[in-house]
Amino acid sequence: MLVDYGYRGYNDSNYYTSIRSHMDQWEGVYHSVYDCVNNLHNALGRTYVTPELFIDWIDSGFYQSNSEQDSSNLTYQGQAIEDLNITSVQAILNYRNFSFYLSGDMQNSTSYGIIDGESIMVENNQHNSSFHQVTMLKVGHHGSGTATYAPLLEYLMPELGVISAGRVEATNTYGNKFGACSNHPHVATLNRLKAAKVKTYLNSASGTLHFVTNGEINSPVYFIGSPLKSSLYGGQNNHSNILDAPIGSNYDISNDLWSSAFYNACHI
Repeated sequence: MLVDYGYRGYNDSNYYTSIRSHMDQWEGVYHSVYDCVNNLHNALGRTYVTPELFIDWIDSGFYQSNSEQDSSNLTYQGQAIEDLNITSVQAILNYRNFSFYLSGDMQNSTSYGIIDGESIMVENNQHNSSFHQVTMLKVGHHGSGTATYAPLLEYLMPELGVISAGRVEATNTYGNKFGACSNHPHVATLNRLKAAKVKTYLNSASGTLHFVTNGEINSPVYFIGSPLKSSLYGGQNNHSNILDAPIGSNYDISNDLWSSAFYNACHI
């Protein structure tokens, strides 16, 4: 089964011909997330993997009804959607008493989009029983400074957070930005997670992250990898060269970055 954003993204013809159009011959099923949250065309708002393991699809308010619609013509309440990140699929993976919020690239307004997607989504789901406190959060948009704000953290109250982002080094580029200047993750977001007491794991510090849970209340979630020290202790070290630390480092990334070349070069 494939569930995605449900419109024609820019330069995605290969995705259409290689994935969506072949689901039938692969004996699979394709649904747009719009159909899922609205229970249309045999799609459902909850997808069961097993009786105890299921995904609730969360209605962000930005999903599009026409799967053939071009990404350049998307709208929200008559306003053009310029930042496609806010159309990311939102979902909660549930297993017994464990839950994992999958946020995609959801964020608030940026230089290329003025709609506060994350804030609107939280407000729109205040009375949605499927949108609830979670055990773990996939931090939005690789830890971008325009995602994972206090209202979302206060509503979901995650104990654990995971950030997927490329390693901070000169050879890692995004657009015309290099290394740390790609803002993934951003120190402001790390500090919001710190303030919310979210124990946070970063794959560029610990490598591929693995976790195991039995889904029971008060049972630990086991991780392979070390959490960021700042999310545990609130600041213990003063390593100005933290960005040169080896993979697997357990340094206090957030606290140290405030006075580092990383912050001064990219985040002023």
